[in-house]
Amino acid sequence: MAQQKFDKGSEEWMMFTEYWALCQSVWQTEDSDEYWQEAINKCKAFGEKYQGVFGDFSIWLAKSLLFGYLEKKGAKG
Repeated sequence: MAQQKFDKGSEEWMMFTEYWALCQSVWQTEDSDEYWQEAINKCKAFGEKYQGVFGDFSIWLAKSLLFGYLEKKGAKG
């Protein structure tokens, strides 16, 4: 299987590093409108920032974090 190394400073490295930071910034869910609005805004900004380079992949990552993980985690309390 082919493998790809993402060199430090490459667009891929930057995107995944920023995704890591995004996850850390919203990981602990809160039951407040302010938290959810900030999480939505951060995810949207991330997805749009890298969409020109990676197409829908960055949007998919952001939506997966928001709707695939945080929303389900928040619903559990």
